Amino acid sequence: MKRTALFTILIIFCLSITACATDPNHLIDAQTSIFHSLNVTHTDRSIVVKADAYLNITDADFLIIDVSEEETVSLTYTLTRNKGDITLSYRTPDDSTVLLADTEDKTYGEETITLQPGITTFFLAGTDAAFQVSFSVKDIDISKVKSINDTAPEL
Repeated sequence: MKRTALFTILIIFCLSITACATDPNHLIDAQTSIFHSLNVTHTDRSIVVKADAYLNITDADFLIIDVSEEETVSLTYTLTRNKGDITLSYRTPDDSTVLLADTEDKTYGEETITLQPGITTFFLAGTDAAFQVSFSVKDIDISKVKSINDTAPEL
């Protein structure tokens, strides 16, 4: 009798553990954009980003700049497509979105923009797209930059 009760408890325990197991067919982070590599460097007058990105549904922030004063800067960028289409944009401190580029096979661009005090976020958006990105912010006074990707720049 004790053996049967112990065996029944053991079977119930095993079944309850199996019911809590993860689904092996579930896609993990299926809607997440990722950077296979992301390298951000800076000097006293520029910020350079090199990235290899896969985009799927979500926006992918690659550069977040927080400036203390208004700053006019020059942007240069090259986007090289492996597959899919992406857009390159930035979000201003007042939450406006500005489109910089809508890609073709290879997109090159130069822009002059004014960074407003606060956080400006540069990002890529696309669905099932893979790209190499080269992005530069030139003519920036790094002493006016409070943070780059949430880290204070070294002067």
